[in-house]
Amino acid sequence: MLKKYSIVSFVLLTIIAILGILLCICPFSVPASTDRYNGFLNAIEKDIDLSGGVTAIYECEIPGDSKEDLSELIDNSIVKVKNLFEKENYSQITVVRQGENKIRVEVANAVSDANNFTYLQSGKKLSFTLEQASDSETSPTVYMNGQEIIDVSVYYDYENSSYGLKFKFTNEGQKQLANLKERADLTTDGKIYIYLGEINSNNILGEIESGDLSGDSFSFVISSSGSYSSSSADISQTLYNIVGGNLGFNISLLETSAISPVLGQNTLLYIGIALLALIVTIFIVLIVRYGTLGLLGILSLVFSGVIFLFLMQAIPFITFNLAGVFGSLLALLLCVIASCIVFEKIKEEYALGKKIHLSCRSGIKRSLWPILDSHFIVILASAFIWIFAPSALKIFGITLIIGALISMFASLVILKYLIKLYLPINSTNAKVMHLYREKNVKESKDDEPVVVIEEEDTTPEQGGENL
Repeated sequence: MLKKYSIVSFVLLTIIAILGILLCICPFSVPASTDRYNGFLNAIEKDIDLSGGVTAIYECEIPGDSKEDLSELIDNSIVKVKNLFEKENYSQITVVRQGENKIRVEVANAVSDANNFTYLQSGKKLSFTLEQASDSETSPTVYMNGQEIIDVSVYYDYENSSYGLKFKFTNEGQKQLANLKERADLTTDGKIYIYLGEINSNNILGEIESGDLSGDSFSFVISSSGSYSSSSADISQTLYNIVGGNLGFNISLLETSAISPVLGQNTLLYIGIALLALIVTIFIVLIVRYGTLGLLGILSLVFSGVIFLFLMQAIPFITFNLAGVFGSLLALLLCVIASCIVFEKIKEEYALGKKIHLSCRSGIKRSLWPILDSHFIVILASAFIWIFAPSALKIFGITLIIGALISMFASLVILKYLIKLYLPINSTNAKVMHLYREKNVKESKDDEPVVVIEEEDTTPEQGGENL
């Protein structure tokens, strides 16, 4: 019964491991949704030195009729521009002021989306009115513009099968919004109309009821009667137009340039091939040296890898660079070493004469402190790297800390469970586990000490000379 249970358990664990690998590397479209699942590996944020990127430099200029301070407006626009590019799910975004009147934007993994950088300079102003533009009403009064908007985001309205926009305002914008709500409450329909660009019926972006205004933000569905499309292909351009036109100054793109990965355009491919070769080599060595125990170690490593990749893409502040790759490789080797410590202790116990199940039990117990000691030293050193190293090297310490914790869990929990599950299948055939006795050692019983067989002394005794 136990043997059948173990076989079924191993089949299920193998299926789970395969599904985990597929979740790590295989992208697919989510059914009944516009979302797409990219896999743990693809979802990990990658730095420019791995994925490459784009650098864009914008020139800022105050309109002739404005008396605003350009320096202050640029400083206030940094957050707005960074929030805008974050909507595209780029893996790394740097927005800084350059000189007196320029903004520099660096975005990782954005070579194929270079058009987004041109959309920002073709910005259009937002206008909030209480009258709807028509043939009879050609110049409605503008009570508020979009300069006080700190963030714009897109959402999908399933009820109307259309995209919508959500605006978030600064403190000053909230005051203007409250004043606009009071005015709207006095009108007949209590509506606020939002226009992007010239105020006419073609440029209406949407409308909102005054009763829906509360707090520091509001959302609305893009109007189907205007010229702005609510399709996924055009909503991104609309987003850039809104931000670019409401910074308080004119912004123009001076230049864009591609940033190549450190090791060339195929950096990720080279790293993937090298990593795959290393993993295959490790698997072969485990099987050759430890037999079926090596197979258990491989299954444990697969679960460790899935957990590691999940955490790498789930932890928000982790951005992978070359230092992170080296940290991950060391974490992998740490998991392998921990498994080997367990296996070597089992081999030592069996070599002294213990039965297989007792050797496994004693070997796992004896490997506890060596694993804890070595991993604690690694975690301590990695913590110092994380705290004191330059920002580019911090990811090395983070990945190594996470890898060490996963390694301890894998070797002391997962591997222990797998060995316990394997023993009902095989607890007598030591050869398939590559376990061997030392010379002249006889197998002991469960409650007896190890017996050493003494070799018969065949050396002739020294006698006196024959007379």
